[in-house]
Amino acid sequence: MRPHDPETVFAVYVALLQHIPQKEIAARHGISLGSVSNINRGRRHPEITSVPSLNAALATMACTGTP
Repeated sequence: MRPHDPETVFAVYVALLQHIPQKEIAARHGISLGSVSNINRGRRHPEITSVPSLNAALATMACTGTP
């Protein structure tokens, strides 16, 4: 399994928080359903999806105005 860039992981995690079906998220971002599941379960990329990391990313987005 190849590593995903932080932007993709963050977008997947945000989509999961919005209750978008995992199958749709995988198709939308061109990644496997297993990758989406691993991100959802915290088995992969906790450095991006943990609460402190997520809060830092949201704060950065708010300050810079990036989506």
